[in-house]
Amino acid sequence: MENRTDNIFDWICKIIETCNNDFHFEAVDKLISLYFEREKNEEKQFELESLKVRRWNEIHHILT
Repeated sequence: MENRTDNIFDWICKIIETCNNDFHFEAVDKLISLYFEREKNEEKQFELESLKVRRWNEIHHILT
């Protein structure tokens, strides 16, 4: 069974994957910040930030 931390992380990942405008990304920034405040896990925070950047680039058609 997954623990609470994994559930929160997965939930935020799903939200990031559905972002499709700038306001969504502002909200995701807050969620990532709150996640780090609660969990103090820099590795997971980096994963969330990376996923957010990839999604941002997809939405704005930025080639990487």
